[in-house]
Amino acid sequence: MENRFLRLIEILTRHDVRFIVVGGVAAVLQRVPGSAVTNADQPAAEAKASATADADDPDKHAIIRQIRATLISDPKFAEELIREDQKRFPDGPDADERDASLISSLFNQRHMYEAQLAAINYFERHPDGEFADYVTRETRIPPPPRRGKP
Repeated sequence: MENRFLRLIEILTRHDVRFIVVGGVAAVLQRVPGSAVTNADQPAAEAKASATADADDPDKHAIIRQIRATLISDPKFAEELIREDQKRFPDGPDADERDASLISSLFNQRHMYEAQLAAINYFERHPDGEFADYVTRETRIPPPPRRGKP
């Protein structure tokens, strides 16, 4: 069963489908139009070895592709990539997906409390984020109420 699941994740990644995985469940979010094929078919060791090169790549989307490729097979490494990307590109083009992926990475490592804290941080940074529904559904933490003008 696990092999089938990993194969599904590999296929989704190869076809540039945005997805998040929590507790062994993949939630497909959307297909990324015009993005390059990821390296999900590389073994985890090769993905780790190429992560340094991707971190120096001017293509800021390279990191998110690495994160997607390792989210299931090595969530700890995915977390390291996410935290490094947060330092280097705090407001990068994939910040919304990256910050939601942190929650998935933490859940996959069974760090539930940290995942909930990451959800709160997600809503502070991305109040109208593309992944807000996912974050609410998975963590049971709702976005903060909107304050209207008086």
